[in-house]
Amino acid sequence: MHTHRRSMGKEIWCLFIHIPIAFVGSTCIGLVLNAVLLGPIFGIFGVHPNQLPDLGPFNPLLWGCSLFLGLLINYRTRHRSAYWVGGFGVCYLVAVLFFSASGIERSLDFRLLFSPVCKDGGCLGQMLVTLPFLNSIAYSMGAWFGLRFAQEDRGAGARSSRQSSEVRTPWQPRKK
Repeated sequence: MHTHRRSMGKEIWCLFIHIPIAFVGSTCIGLVLNAVLLGPIFGIFGVHPNQLPDLGPFNPLLWGCSLFLGLLINYRTRHRSAYWVGGFGVCYLVAVLFFSASGIERSLDFRLLFSPVCKDGGCLGQMLVTLPFLNSIAYSMGAWFGLRFAQEDRGAGARSSRQSSEVRTPWQPRKK
């Protein structure tokens, strides 16, 4: 059985391709989908968006596209490094909290960044820090699932091609 392994340098290079896709690409796609689709979808059901709870950056439409994007991209590319994007998201969040404020202000920044309600100038912080952090975690999860599904499909394809290539006559014993 032949397994395809990329070199460590190639995997690291691929990781730095997945990071901007997760941080910037999926964040922009999520914001556009939220702005374009949310109103019309609720309009179909006769619900006004103001009647729903404000989830802020925790809106599943914002991070759900990252999950789906990670799954689709890594199903196709099969990069083992793609599911480490979430680690960079955690490092990004820690760096922003560490370098932006000190002591008591840090806990206030943390509350503003992870509050579902946008207040006291926290909207920009949520869009530039919280949303990319959440999207990187969702992208990593999607990339992990995408790699697993791709490996299962490749394994099933290899088994079926092996079984179809083995022509057995009735008097030959089965291979175990």
